[in-house]
This record gives sequence, C-alpha cells and structure tokens, in this order.
Amino acid sequence: MSAVTMLVLNDMRDDARVKREARSLAAEGHAVEVLALRADDLPETEESDGFTVRRVADFTRATLRQPMRKLAERRARAHAMRSAVIDSRPDIIHCHDTNTLDVGVAAARALGVPYVYDAHELYPDSLTQRPFQGSFLVQRYLRALEARSIPGAAAVITVSDGHAKVLAERFGVAPVVVANCPPLQDLGDRGALKRELGLAPDTVVALYQGTILLGRAVDELVAAVARVPGIHLVVQGTGEYEPEMRCRVREWGIEDRVTFMGHLPYERLFDLTCGADIGTLFLDGVTLNHRLAWPNRLFMYLMAGIPIAATDLPGAARVMGSSETGLLAPAGDIGAMADILERLASDSEMRREMGSRGRVLAEQRYNWEHEEQKLLDVYRSLSEVAQ
Repeated sequence: MSAVTMLVLNDMRDDARVKREARSLAAEGHAVEVLALRADDLPETEESDGFTVRRVADFTRATLRQPMRKLAERRARAHAMRSAVIDSRPDIIHCHDTNTLDVGVAAARALGVPYVYDAHELYPDSLTQRPFQGSFLVQRYLRALEARSIPGAAAVITVSDGHAKVLAERFGVAPVVVANCPPLQDLGDRGALKRELGLAPDTVVALYQGTILLGRAVDELVAAVARVPGIHLVVQGTGEYEPEMRCRVREWGIEDRVTFMGHLPYERLFDLTCGADIGTLFLDGVTLNHRLAWPNRLFMYLMAGIPIAATDLPGAARVMGSSETGLLAPAGDIGAMADILERLASDSEMRREMGSRGRVLAEQRYNWEHEEQKLLDVYRSLSEVAQ
C-alpha cells in the first residue's frame, strides 16, 4: 500500500468529497494525510476515520486592492504547502482541483513520485463569471497551468461524464468519473425538518442546499417561489451571495415563507434533506462548468427520495431524464421554474412517485459504495505500476 498526501486549499471543515476519498483509501490500507489550511477554531493536526488532516498554511487575507500583499501571501502559502509535502515524502500526491496543481506538481517532481489530478469542476470555466478570476490574465494563467500539468498526471479523476469528456478533449487524458454521491443510508425521519423549523406538517418545503453563489439562479429561484404561495423555501448553506438573496426575499415580500438555516454540519444534512418535499437544483447555465455539472445536492436529493426541480442542462438532465426523478425548466425562465414548482407542490402523489424512483436510482447506482470502487481501482493500478 502507498503513502498518499492530498492537497486542498480549504480548512477541511466540510469538504465531503475529500473526506470520503481519504476515508476509502485509508480503509483500503493506504496511509493518507490531507494537507489543508489553518483555521483559528480547528487543530493543526487532526485524526479522523483512519486518515490525518494537517493544517500547514494560511488563507490569504489581503484584498484584491492590495495586490503585492496578496501575491506575497500566496507565495508564502505555496511555500508552506510544498515544504509540508516534501517533508511527508509520500508515494503519491493527490491534487484536489487546479489551485493545488502548481504545488503538487513541483513537489512530485522534487520527490520523483506520481501525482493524481482530481478535478472537482472545470476550474477556470467555473470562475468566468467573477470579475477578477474571469479576467484574461487569470484565465490565461489557470489554463496554461492545466495544459502543462494535467497531461503528466498518473491518473485524472473527475465528477461527471461531461467534465470527463471536456478534460479528455483538452488534454488527451482518460479521466475516471468518481461522482460526489453520499453513502447508502436509511431514510431519515420525514418530519424532522419541519419540526425543527416549527412548520406545519402539511407545509410544502422546497429546499435550496449548498453554497449561495452567483450562477446558481438564486434571484430566479426567489422570484419563482414568490409566484407559488403554497411553498416554503428552506435555505441550507451560506455564501457570498447570501446578502443579495436575502435582499431579493425582502423585495418580493416573502420573508414569512423563507427560512435561512445557515451553515449545517455535513453529518446532519441527509436527515434534514429527508424532511423536504422538493429539492431545487437551478443554475443559470452560463458557464460550461455549470452546464455539465452533477452537483452534490443532486445525489443528496436522490438518496433522500425527494423529487427534484432543476434547470434543463446536459449534466443534471443526463441523470434525471430517463429516470423521471423530477421536472426540468429552461435556464433563466422564471415562469417555467414557478410552473414546475407549482406542479410538484400541488401533486403529492407525483412527488411520492418521483422521490421513490430517485431513491431506487441512488440505491442501485449513485451511492458512494459504488463510486469508491473506481477510486480504489485507480490506486490499485498506481500501486501495481510502482511495484
């Protein structure tokens, strides 16, 4: 078995994908550590589920109006991460997303070991709606970094069939798709969410789950919910677009029909998801990344057995379409979004049937027990090559 060092640029508080992968590899017998960023309320070293998290570098604090300080902080972070990798002397370096490639590749070359690239998204494409990250110079840097790094990876892993196809076309690689599916688990208490929020049992709850960001059709969702008086929107998550979302809720005058639950520990999400009536999965479809994505919440909704109201984009539609696990609306069409929410809210039998089909799909195909085998096969192949 191998010593594996994973690299992430977060504090590993709630990175469900990385935790699942690290846990699975550790259970297979690999010695796994994850190098992450420090947080004041988290220990620098933490043992969890058979693997180790070491927080070895700092988040950047400078704003974009302080470019030289920002650059210095980024360089210090990269140096600390690279030094920690080299000191660990792993057999394999596992780079999670493009923003760890520069450090991971440099350390792999210094140590003479292979590296794995794990594309959680089409990283440069995911940033094109942001003013700075979408700028010509930043995009050029990121795409050049990928072009010189991804072809040299010993293995490439990604999260959807669409992402795999793009990576294959761009870089001549053969990605293995390891989807972000939750583990198989029994359905939770259907009444728990409404009891916790003090909602009547017959309230129809539509759930928004995940980080609140530009590109996730937040404004359109609020406008659609405003047109369907029978729905109560529950928001599980936080993010930089949350103030704007709250503003839209006030503008539409639906504060009494929207509940913000804030950040929730991942361990609670599934049980609370089981208490919703509809899972929403609306995206604006502007970026290629969103058009091809299989978002985490898609699989959480399937596992929880609740129907899905989603944007008709190639990624989600590929999973939902033939299985009839929900209803689709064109990107940006608030009227169509309101229509499918109304149809689901008014037909409990439709919700039950679609939710049941989703649950079957999760049990048969979209669960971590199925997906982890592909990850383990990648590492078995790497171990055989090393021998």
